[in-house]
Amino acid sequence: DGWSTGVTGILKAGDFLQLGSGTATRLHMVLADANSNGSGEATLDIWPSVRREGVADNAPLTLSNPRGTFRLAQNVNVWRLEAPFRGNFSFEAKEAI
Repeated sequence: DGWSTGVTGILKAGDFLQLGSGTATRLHMVLADANSNGSGEATLDIWPSVRREGVADNAPLTLSNPRGTFRLAQNVNVWRLEAPFRGNFSFEAKEAI
């Protein structure tokens, strides 16, 4: 709740949002466009689903520069540098729970 009323596409599929802060920070992606109703409420289809600990009523959503907490899956990274000095860097990360 707390959205502007009656807005179509208040959040779009592919948008990211953050729930929580500090070590409880969780990053979620919106799976389907969401609209706010006449009361300023919106139902969000997000991935991953909210865990058992849930989200407190009226807990804030961070929509600008949302973050999550992740760890490297392995102590390995791969990178290469090609002319004209374009670089690629890849790594695998998992959410820190």
